[in-house]
Amino acid sequence: MRILGIDPGLRRTGYGLVEISARGPVLLEGGLIETDGRRPLPARLHELYCGLLDVVSEGRPEVIALEDLFAHSGFPRAGIMMGHVCGVVCLAAAQSGVPVDCWCSLRIRAPTLPMRWLSR
Repeated sequence: MRILGIDPGLRRTGYGLVEISARGPVLLEGGLIETDGRRPLPARLHELYCGLLDVVSEGRPEVIALEDLFAHSGFPRAGIMMGHVCGVVCLAAAQSGVPVDCWCSLRIRAPTLPMRWLSR
């Protein structure tokens, strides 16, 4: 099974394509989709959308694991921007026929974190 993990961001969206087999997970590709912060929001979202379509069409994932939206009450604008980004990710996935599963960031990063953090 191929899983495309996405860490959404307006300036930089990170991704990793993983193949799960009997031997375990294998990283096939990882990278960033970066947008130009000097451009207006609609243009940046379009840049992200086009980049995601490229990654999905080349990687052919069976599912997308999207890091769940997190917003801090002290920074409401950041939460709104992340909502736009997650919407673009979901749109690109839907148009590519790939289902999306949302995961909390701690669960996605679990293999790289010390066990004491996971018991919190």
